[in-house]
Amino acid sequence: MASARLGIDAHSNSGTDRLWPELGPTWSIPQMYLFDFGMDSSAPPTHFVDITGKALQAKTAAFLAHKTQYPNTNFVAPFLSKVAAMVANATAIKPADVPYAEAFVAYF
Repeated sequence: MASARLGIDAHSNSGTDRLWPELGPTWSIPQMYLFDFGMDSSAPPTHFVDITGKALQAKTAAFLAHKTQYPNTNFVAPFLSKVAAMVANATAIKPADVPYAEAFVAYF
């Protein structure tokens, strides 16, 4: 949630004038995608990605690379698989019919 908040804050403040003009012009964020569990059919995700196979394996490896964050690594792979399966089977994106997915809400 904190990273989503940082992204939203950066997006909303990206058009304000800089305090130090010598740093150059302000920058813009044309699109922002926030992770969504896909459970709310009244506000469904706008995009989803099939992460079956190598993508889920790469995500698991990336999590496991942060050894200090996960002293007990036995739960990482089952947890990520369970969450990805839950998202893929969510009512809001079920027509995709994939075993593992990540869902996102796009802000433009």
